[in-house]
Amino acid sequence: MEPVIIKKSLIEANRYLKSDPSHGLTHIQNLFKIVDYLIKQEGLLGKVDKEILYLAVIFHDFGRIGNLTNKNIDDHDKKSAALATRFLRKLKYKKIDEVVSIILHHDRKSNVCTLEDIIFYDADILDVLGAVGIGRTFTYGGQIKRDLDGSIKRLLWKSFRNQPTTKTAKKIAQNRRKFIRDFIKHYNQEINLKDG
Repeated sequence: MEPVIIKKSLIEANRYLKSDPSHGLTHIQNLFKIVDYLIKQEGLLGKVDKEILYLAVIFHDFGRIGNLTNKNIDDHDKKSAALATRFLRKLKYKKIDEVVSIILHHDRKSNVCTLEDIIFYDADILDVLGAVGIGRTFTYGGQIKRDLDGSIKRLLWKSFRNQPTTKTAKKIAQNRRKFIRDFIKHYNQEINLKDG
C-alpha cells in the first residue's frame, strides 16, 4: 500500500467533507475498520487490494457535497467517481480505473463483481445499521430538514433494502437490524405514550 496517496487523499477528504457530519471523516474511519475486519474474518488477507479499497472509501461520498436534497434522486456515485478521477490524476496514480469501478458499484448489489466490490458493498451497508446507522440517519435527516417520522421511514428503508454478501457481514447485519427493530419499537411506544 502507498501510504502517501492515502494520506494526501485523507487531507483532501478532510477539506472536502468537513461540513458533512453523516458522510464525512467519521464515516470514512468507520469504513476503514469494517473493511479491515471483513478482510480478516473472510480470510482475504493478500487477496484484495487494500489500497484501492481505502481510496474508494475515501472518495465514494464526495458527490454528495452540494447535493443535499430530500428527493430520492441520487447520482452521487458518478459525481464521486469523477471527483476521485480528477484528484488521483493530479497525483499520477496508476490504478484510478479500479478505484472508480468500486465507487460506481458500491451502492447496487447487481453491480458487485470483484472481491473489492464485495467488501466495500458490505462495509457500506454495515455502517448504516445498528446504533451508528441510527445516528447517521438522523444526522442526515437534520441536514436535509427531514422530520422524525421521515427519518424513521428512511431508517427502515435504508436498513433493510440491501443484503450483504459475506458470511461475516450477514451475521453483523442480523444483530444490527435487530437493534434497529428494537429502537423503532421503543420509538413507537414513546410516541404513543405506551412506554411505561
